[in-house]
Amino acid sequence: MAVFRHVKTRAAMGKLSCRPRTLYRQIRYEAAKQMNMAKLQVCLDVFAEFDIFSFETREEELEIYDLNRKGKADINGSKILKRLFAALSA
Repeated sequence: MAVFRHVKTRAAMGKLSCRPRTLYRQIRYEAAKQMNMAKLQVCLDVFAEFDIFSFETREEELEIYDLNRKGKADINGSKILKRLFAALSA
């Protein structure tokens, strides 16, 4: 939720550009939660899976695009999260 909130509030004209390391540190500071590059990447992958955000990396810049998805998404049905949880429990 912290990643979603951060991108939504900071995306100017539907786009947020920053260095990945800067982004996860900002989110960690704002949300006072554990955040690192791996967690950030998983969040972005799940959001992309549900067409909430799309993203790309160009050199050392991360560009995140807000796709303005309408309605709520149940990310508990994420194939990415299911594979991660299965790998953790194996």
